[in-house]
Amino acid sequence: IIPVFNEQDFIKKSVESLINQTIKPAEIIYVNDNSTDNSKNIIKNLIGKCEWIRVIDHKSFQEHVPGSKVIEAFNFGLKNLETQFDIICKFDGDIILPKNYIEKIIEIFNEKEKVGIAGGNLYVLKNGKHLILLAEGRLVNLAQPTGQGHPIEIMDGSFGIQALCIEHLAKFGNKMDGGVYDVPSDIDNQVAKIALASQGVTLDAPSKEQIQYRDNWKEGT
Repeated sequence: IIPVFNEQDFIKKSVESLINQTIKPAEIIYVNDNSTDNSKNIIKNLIGKCEWIRVIDHKSFQEHVPGSKVIEAFNFGLKNLETQFDIICKFDGDIILPKNYIEKIIEIFNEKEKVGIAGGNLYVLKNGKHLILLAEGRLVNLAQPTGQGHPIEIMDGSFGIQALCIEHLAKFGNKMDGGVYDVPSDIDNQVAKIALASQGVTLDAPSKEQIQYRDNWKEGT
């Protein structure tokens, strides 16, 4: 499943790299996610008689929103799959794969029954063995069954807290002793309020019973 949003500069080589795989996927779906350029026509002209490749349209908002937009397009493609599958791949519209990429991915799953997810840059070593390098060797999150990692709503809250902590250090760091500190509660609360406000959510004031329960809460209860 390949979500596509305005990828006309790269989509040609990407499609060709999939058509020329040593092992062809049973089905490929390009999800045209409200592209305003020529991406869809380029794909349709390239796939020709490749009946195992389809292009479908997904009507979403035109604004590019990292994370949520591509996940919605992927899930739309997932609902439209017509083939039973043992392995499902999610690729970007600008990715150019080596011709044996699918073959090597299948080998990984066949060789090790416990493998649940595989991906990243593929390197074939001189001795014929292969290495899948996730996230170019950087930190990678494989949460959720589909390996989508944290949604943007969580990441953006985390980055907001980090930014305000840096500001806090810039203002008060010269008065702080060396050590490890908890994030100030006012920073936590500020980020939470901004995040909720951006989604049109407001908070009710806690009742006396809720305050009592909160203040008496103990780990493990």
